[in-house]
Order: sequence, then structure tokens, then C-alpha cells
Amino acid sequence: MSKHCQIESNKKEGRKMSEQYYSRKCDSCGKGMEEGYMTSGERACSEKCMRMLISDEAFEDGMKEWKENGDCEWLFYTEWEQDWDLEEFLYLENGTEVKNPFFDNDKFKKLYRRA
Repeated sequence: MSKHCQIESNKKEGRKMSEQYYSRKCDSCGKGMEEGYMTSGERACSEKCMRMLISDEAFEDGMKEWKENGDCEWLFYTEWEQDWDLEEFLYLENGTEVKNPFFDNDKFKKLYRRA
């Protein structure tokens, strides 16, 4: 199950609209995501997308290593924990980068000591 943040706003003639925000963006299909495969800095939302990025053979090698060793050092599946008020930018489902409406600049500066 995909984890993401959803807010509702009253826009367009008083109808409720909701926006879903995601922490990461798939490097293959470009969609927003909260979980997926990673390797050498590349992120993919699905097995299909990761195979497109690294090839079927490389993906199979990574899965073989994982099955034999219980882990794979270069290919893995993960979920990203999101601290919604510390990320300056987020992604919409279609992969569009947007300013984070939850961003807390004061908290960010305090934690990371940036001016």
C-alpha cells in the first residue's frame, strides 16, 4: 500500500479537491512514489520500471543474490519515511515537483542550521 500525504481544499466552486503528495519520483515512468526499488541512486516504483532502468538480466541477478544471501547490496526495495514539514519540495502523482505546503522553514533551519 502506497503511503502518501493527501490534503483536501475547497477550490473550484466550493467542491472539495484533494492533492496527493509523494516523497520521491520514479526515474523510469516519472510518477510520484513512497516505496519502490533502488540501485546506484536510481529509484523505480515497480519491478517493471526497475527492469527498464537496469535490464532484465541485472534485475534477475539482484534477485538471485537476495534469495541466496537474504540481502542484495546493490538492489533493494524500500519505503521512504517522510517528515512532511522538512522537505522543501514534494511530487504529485504525475511526478510534477511542487513546493511543499507543509514545509516549516524555521524547523528546517533549526535542525540543519541553515540560514
